[in-house]
Amino acid sequence: MKFQVLAFALLALLVAFGGDFYIKAQKSGKGLAEFGLAGYVESLKAGSSRAAATEAATELAEAQAGGARSHLPESFGGWTRRAWQEGDGDRFLSGDGQNISMEQLVGTTGGAGAFGGAGLPNRKRILAGVAGSSWIYERGDEAVLLQAELVTERPANSVSGQMMQIGIGNMAAMTDVKGFAFVQGVGFAQTALFMAGDIEATPEKLLTLNARIGGQQRVQITVRARARAESIRELLAAIDYDAMNAMLGHPDPNVGSHMPQFDIAEQVALAEMGENERLAALSARGSAAGAAFVADYEEKGALGVALQEQATRMGLGDGSGSPAAGD
Repeated sequence: MKFQVLAFALLALLVAFGGDFYIKAQKSGKGLAEFGLAGYVESLKAGSSRAAATEAATELAEAQAGGARSHLPESFGGWTRRAWQEGDGDRFLSGDGQNISMEQLVGTTGGAGAFGGAGLPNRKRILAGVAGSSWIYERGDEAVLLQAELVTERPANSVSGQMMQIGIGNMAAMTDVKGFAFVQGVGFAQTALFMAGDIEATPEKLLTLNARIGGQQRVQITVRARARAESIRELLAAIDYDAMNAMLGHPDPNVGSHMPQFDIAEQVALAEMGENERLAALSARGSAAGAAFVADYEEKGALGVALQEQATRMGLGDGSGSPAAGD
């Protein structure tokens, strides 16, 4: 009886294999002999790869579903958490735009930038963006706004993109950095054009810090605090950096709870070093974009560059066939 059951199971397996082999051969457009065992094995590998890619895409979509804000800490340790309210702008944003990151100013965070047509910070746009991506934490006389956004930088494949890179590069070259914290591989620093000044963390003075996980696609974290340094560090330690890192298509292997801890002096130095390296890379990229723009301008002239940009915007190719392009 056992032999009969085993024989039946073996027969069923052979029938299933034969059916699957036939279907895959038909899909390949080859005959059974031409398709062969090697073709069948390759089709299994391809199917496995597609399944893995689909699973990875599903996992990434799930990781991104709640937004970066969802990985900021809940209320804990006497801290209460609340959403943005009317009037918080005066408390957490300076009126002159000095506490806005360079990416927000020139628009690489996916919008048109914080500036309006007159070149002044567009306060309404800033407030709307902050309100939808932040939580405010309060304890006693201290208050801290934590903001987290998933950002995909726009490629600089147009004249406007080149100009944006040039602008970022120029700003990066003039930016001063003061490190504050380095938590699970993520550096928090105060940045400002020309002179960042000494870090002052008190309930009376607004301190703004910026951090990033990733590169062109990144989670951008902003801290706007009226609190003592130890309180700010307490909140930064409660952020779920593992979950934020998982939101990226290519997570940073040097970010997460597996990273070593450092004393405060080491954290300051590491945050400062990391931000200075990032700014140096932005400055170099801006210089390269500037050189490319000048070369393009010299080759085609102002009219040629303008026509190419317009043709690209209208979806008519790269504009190389325009009359001015050959002049």
